[in-house]
Amino acid sequence: MATVGFTTTDKLEAQLEQAAGGNLALSADDLVIAQRALTEAYNTIIAALAKRGVGKSDADDWLQGEEFQLDIATYRFHVLRAQLRSTPAKDADWLNKFDRREELKTATLLDSSYEEIGTTDGVADVWDLEDDD
Repeated sequence: MATVGFTTTDKLEAQLEQAAGGNLALSADDLVIAQRALTEAYNTIIAALAKRGVGKSDADDWLQGEEFQLDIATYRFHVLRAQLRSTPAKDADWLNKFDRREELKTATLLDSSYEEIGTTDGVADVWDLEDDD
């Protein structure tokens, strides 16, 4: 069991098996692909949150990080596996629900204390600039 980012390879393997309806036997090559997918998913999350001004240490505290990483890794696993085997992923519509990269742009970022994760850009919200006079 290797930990990558928010989660472990064992948890990814369990999700892959669940997504396949319990009908998945991972080969040694598949395990390498799974490890790569898990790493890519974590890097995708960190990069997307950095674009939102979230520092890495804050991003690593994201409460939903594991959920997003497992979903994105599941998507990447099937895409990479299909590419390496030169076979298209069958019925790719079921797979698209795991591609949560676009959600990273707007997802609410809470830490384990349910506090909103701040940004590192130092920009404060300005709610009202008008004088009431």
